[in-house]
Amino acid sequence: EQDALERAKSEEARRHQAELEAQSAEEAKKAADAEAQEERLNSLRLRAAVAVAEQEKNALRDQLRERLNDILETRETARGLIMDVPDVLFTIGSATLTSPAREKLARVAGILASHPDLHIWAQGHTDNVGNVEDNLRLSEQRVASVLAYFVQEKVPLTAVDTFAFGESDPVASNDTPAGRKQNRRVELLVTGESIGRADPAQ
Repeated sequence: EQDALERAKSEEARRHQAELEAQSAEEAKKAADAEAQEERLNSLRLRAAVAVAEQEKNALRDQLRERLNDILETRETARGLIMDVPDVLFTIGSATLTSPAREKLARVAGILASHPDLHIWAQGHTDNVGNVEDNLRLSEQRVASVLAYFVQEKVPLTAVDTFAFGESDPVASNDTPAGRKQNRRVELLVTGESIGRADPAQ
């Protein structure tokens, strides 16, 4: 009888232990499920935040492109927004900005001032008339004129970089007057984190 009682107690203890282990396993499973669910929710929240940020950048870039396009022809590229400063905005054969050019660049500077993270890459180009050295020098002088005018309009010097390509990067054939006219240009590439276009130097 004593042995039967001991066996019963032992069996009861084993059942109780098994119940405790099962309960512990169930609680651990619930905790793991809750953690996994929280991770899924966090992942969804992160993706949603990224999507919203991307939409905001796209909207700002579209708005900026429209505002700049009212001043100078502006197009969107994978590198950023590119404004074309055509040859007619310079005195013929020189780097002197005309009055309309200064007016347009002043308006551009005003827009850029409201977006301090934006960066401008001023790139000078020419046609192939004349010699290579003179064309390179003219493209250097023209982007320098643009830079000087931006600085005069309170655009920080650190917000603008200049590059001179001379005749080396035509966008049209130099065999026709119309093509040469297209090639004589300064391009203003606008980049910035706020519009989702990183600086090409990065």
